[in-house]
Amino acid sequence: MIKFSADLPAGTTVSRVSELVVSVGRSTANRVVLNDPTVSSTHARISWIGSAYRLEDLGSANGIWIDGKAILDATITCSLTFFLGAVRCVLEVCDACFVSNNESRFLMATPSISVGRASDNNWLLAYPSVSAHHLRLFQEGEQMFVQNLSDHGTRVGGLLVDEASIAYGDVIQLGEATILYAHPPLLEEGFSFEPCIVAGTPSAELFRVLGSLGRDQADELAERLRSVAKNAGKSVDLEMSACRKLHPMCLDVLLEATQSFAAAGKKLKLIAPSQAVTRAVALANAGQSLLVVGAKG
Repeated sequence: MIKFSADLPAGTTVSRVSELVVSVGRSTANRVVLNDPTVSSTHARISWIGSAYRLEDLGSANGIWIDGKAILDATITCSLTFFLGAVRCVLEVCDACFVSNNESRFLMATPSISVGRASDNNWLLAYPSVSAHHLRLFQEGEQMFVQNLSDHGTRVGGLLVDEASIAYGDVIQLGEATILYAHPPLLEEGFSFEPCIVAGTPSAELFRVLGSLGRDQADELAERLRSVAKNAGKSVDLEMSACRKLHPMCLDVLLEATQSFAAAGKKLKLIAPSQAVTRAVALANAGQSLLVVGAKG
């Protein structure tokens, strides 16, 4: 499903559409109608292309504009702001989003998809340890579920399941592959470092790490940890269930911070780390110096 907002003279209109091909224009024959003289009769098309949506110009008189540049088409995985003629539009993706540990991404525009090694799956994960048809992801109402189809098994949060409900931040393991069930903003590059409030825990001591900790984020992570260390108490917890990537350079930052915290009589802990974080720590043989609590998988 997509949410399409447009700023028209009469006010902002919002359309939620579930069709996989959507036409936009001034004519009432379109799925999304924009009654503005700068919009062509049939101006643009939004279509599902398997792992994203595509916006394309259909030969309009006044074009599609992004950041002041005319474009013929664009791919949307999360959100996009653009102009159709003089009309400012915002397109937001509302579909369930998944990302695997090889960085492949999938937007679930249909209620059910199959995942596996065979080419007839909706989402192909070409790992030798993944079964030809390994699992099914399906949605009922607002709830998402995973169903195992493989003799090799499927794990959610480290536990073998036949069928289980999943929530944002959950990690699904199938063979050597892992899948993170992610809210669309988590698919953006970079990360956020947000203070959290949990009963009995001062907000200055618990932080949630969202997104990707790649090599480009190492310096920023180090600066955030230095800032936290100055103001926090005896312990700093990083909730990392929604951290989908941990580059070795960022792991080195965490290890150096652990030593600095220890020298100051403090502790740095990783709470409920995702599969990507747990694997990075294990590969570095860092378990004795970096305290991991409630590891997933």
